[in-house]
Amino acid sequence: MPRWRIRSLKLKAMQEQAANEFKLEGTPTFYVNGKQLTGDKTLEELKLVIDPLLG
Repeated sequence: MPRWRIRSLKLKAMQEQAANEFKLEGTPTFYVNGKQLTGDKTLEELKLVIDPLLG
């Protein structure tokens, strides 16, 4: 098996492991202080989640 194919299979396995462990439902996925945010977020939407945590 070519080396590039082995790397491709390893990468796919790592992606699947991460998706299962972190319960990823789509991309992009952000975690802010343990809260999962999925899908396309504007800067304003991210700011609403992050700013209260900054104090």
